[in-house]
Parts: sequence; C-alpha cells; structure tokens
Amino acid sequence: MNRVTVTSDTFRSIGHDPEECLMEVELRDGRIMLYNDVPIAVYEDFMRSAEKNAMTAYFNDYILDKYASSQVKPNDSAPA
Repeated sequence: MNRVTVTSDTFRSIGHDPEECLMEVELRDGRIMLYNDVPIAVYEDFMRSAEKNAMTAYFNDYILDKYASSQVKPNDSAPA
C-alpha cells in the first residue's frame, strides 16, 4: 500500500487500500498502525481534514477506537 505524505503535527503519511478497506497511518513518532474495515469515504474525509488543519481531531472523532487496529511498526525510539 502506498502512503501519501501529509502535513500534520501527528501524522507523517496515510494510505488506503480500497479493495481490502485497510488504512495505514504513519505517526510522527515512527509508529505505523493498520486500521481494518475503513471505508474509502472515511479515508477521503480524513485526508480532506488536512486542509482545515484538523487531521488529529478527525482521527480522534471518527477513526480511533472505531476501527480495529494493529501496530505494524513500533516507534522510532523502541529497542530493536
């Protein structure tokens, strides 16, 4: 899955696989999280929220704790 770099204090890049309804979120601390069953409309609204500098608020309101997630990569300071 390809991710798009975003301008955000919280996120580095966001990607979405519409066939699998998976969204991958790379956070500023280096963690990469995978969210399951995320509809394309939620991903598109999330990406549009960047225009209003509201990505973190959108994420907290509409994605976090709403979709099952798993950590793909730990943060950059985690021991190897």
